[in-house]
Parts: sequence; C-alpha cells; structure tokens
Amino acid sequence: GLEYLVTYGWALVLIATFIGAMVFVISGPVDSSTFSSSDPDKLFVRGGSVLDGMATIKLQNITGGTITLTDLLNTGYYDCLVNGEYVQPEGITIGPGGELLVECTITEGGSKIVSIEYTDSFGIEQTLDITGSGAVTNDPGPLGYTPIGECGTINEEGIYKLMKNINGTSECIIITVDNVQLNCDNKAIIGNGTSTGIYLNYAHNALIQNCNISGFETGIFLDHSTYNTLNGNTLEQNGTGIGIHASSSQNVVQNNALATNGTGLLLYNWCEENRIEDNQISSSTFDGIYIDKFSRVNTIIGNTVTGNGRLGMYITRDSADNDISGNTITGNGAGIFISNFSHANKVTNNTVCNNTDYQIECSPSSYGTIGTGNTADAALCSSTCGITCADC
Repeated sequence: GLEYLVTYGWALVLIATFIGAMVFVISGPVDSSTFSSSDPDKLFVRGGSVLDGMATIKLQNITGGTITLTDLLNTGYYDCLVNGEYVQPEGITIGPGGELLVECTITEGGSKIVSIEYTDSFGIEQTLDITGSGAVTNDPGPLGYTPIGECGTINEEGIYKLMKNINGTSECIIITVDNVQLNCDNKAIIGNGTSTGIYLNYAHNALIQNCNISGFETGIFLDHSTYNTLNGNTLEQNGTGIGIHASSSQNVVQNNALATNGTGLLLYNWCEENRIEDNQISSSTFDGIYIDKFSRVNTIIGNTVTGNGRLGMYITRDSADNDISGNTITGNGAGIFISNFSHANKVTNNTVCNNTDYQIECSPSSYGTIGTGNTADAALCSSTCGITCADC
C-alpha cells in the first residue's frame, strides 16, 4: 500500500468536477455471462455471471485513486447491492486496487441496464460501458501490481504502477523500503522546480522504469541506496537528471534519456561500483556526467554524451579507479576532464571528437590514469596522464 502525501491522506480526496457513469448491459436471464469494460485501465472486470435470476459483476478500481459511489440506477432490477449495501450507495468509497461487487436480481425478458455513478478523485470526466453476453467468465486473479495515482510514500515492498500523470510540489514518490518495482508506464511526474521526482532513501534492490520526470531540482535521487536499477526513464528540465549520492553503490543506470537538465548525471560522495551504461545524455547546461568526491571503481560504458554546455564528463576530487570505456562524447564545451587527485582511472576506446575546447585533459595530480584506443583530436588530447589518442 501507499501513504500518499495528501493532507490527512486519501480520506480527503479532491471532489471531482465531473461525474462518470458505468453502464452494465445484461441480456435477459441466462445461465452465465461474460462482462467486459470499455476502459479497463479505469475499472477492470474481474468476473461476472447471471445465474438463477441473479446478476453478479465484480470490478476492480485501477484508476490509481479513490472513487466515491454516488448513485445506482437499477432500471429493470430489484434489490441491487453494492459491496453488500442496498441501492443508493452514496458515500461508498473504493480505494486504489479495491474491488466493487454489484449483485442484482433480474426480471424476466428484455435487456437489463444498471448505471453506477461515481466521483473520480482526479476530477477526470469518464464514461465506462460494461457489457455482458456469452459464456461464464473466471476471475483472472490478482492484478499483479498496486496502482498509484498521486505523490506519496512507498513503504511496503511490491510491484507498483503509475496510472496517470501527476504533479509534485515536494518529494513526489518516496521509496523507503527494499524490493520495490515501480513502472510509471511512460506517465509523467512533473515538478515545480524544487525537490525530487523519485527519492530512494536507504532503499535497496529497487527497479525504477519507464518514468518521464521533469521540473524538479533532481529527477531521481538515490541516498544511501544500493543494488537498484534505473532503466528506460526520461529526465528533462531538472536541475540534475539523476543524482547518486552518499554511499549509494552497486546501482545500474541503463538505457535512460537525460536531456536539457542542469547536470545530466551526478555521482557524488563515496559512490562506488555503480554501472552507468548505454544512456543518452544531451543538452545539459553544465556537465553531461559529473563524478565527484571519492566516487570510485565505477564503470561508465557505452554512453552517448552530446551537446552539453561545459563538459561531456568531469571526474574530480579523489574519484579514482573508474573505468571509462566505449563512450561517444561529442559536441560539448569540452570532452573529458580528470582532475584533483582522481588517480588510476582507465580511459579506453572512447570517441571524443568535435568538442569546442580540449578533447581529453588530465591534471598532473591525477597520476596513474591511463588510456588507449581512444579516438580524439590528437592535438587536443592530453598526454599528461598517459592517455593516447588517434585523430577523429
């Protein structure tokens, strides 16, 4: 479950400005019936039957928020119940992932129509038609995930799915427990220029995927968090796209697109053995990849880093023993700069071309750094640290 960051929790949901209607169409008294929803991403039909004059339909709320039932229009039916309560289910609330059971006795002959009106906690106008005919349907089993639709704290392990675009004015989604999988399903998390889109706080073994995050101080922030995977996310117009901080180690950042951020990706303060692979990092105001302050033994491989305002990659302040290989770093203010006692880094097989200033530069304090097989403008490739380059 979730503890959503809404004042006093889900009990005070936003009163909707629109009312949706679910329409059940049941053809005559038959032995059994299969029901389907016209919008299964809102209300999912879990099962249904018509037997001995009783129609039974079970739905699940997967809007991501709480819905409040306001009326039951039971033309053609007698004695309808909703979750065991009689007609006029005003005030009945169904939380995220909750089930709604409609049971009605039916009359002989003709089509039967039941309409359930409800207010949506997101204020989105919607119309759902649920139709039934044919043979018996079986309960398909659990959804396999917990639907979410607002900013909040994830404090129980499990699988979560974002059901709609959401806006955050502080930390939007906070993960404080291990073994969480969050799939944003390409929905957007939008900030107001402050705080964090997704914040992993002492969280381990999480998977964050398919999230579109913009408008935060930091898009995804890892704090003392290890063994996590960030995959397939898009981060744009944040102060920092992805920030890995404070002994957050052995994480995998793979196949993400980071564009138009202040800094694309930041490793800062004793972050070790992370793998940064196959990311597209472009058009940052400052640096594409910034490795700082004792961030060591990281692997930076196969990334495309282009069009960043200052440096494609900056390694500084005792950030040692990193493996920088197979990256394409082009069209930045400068290519790669290694400085301030960041020793014994290995720079191999990178393409570092057409950057405005130098291609690969190394300060004398960064002793022991070596590199071969790089393609760069040789005249702008430093030999200070023993890095060799062939012309582009």
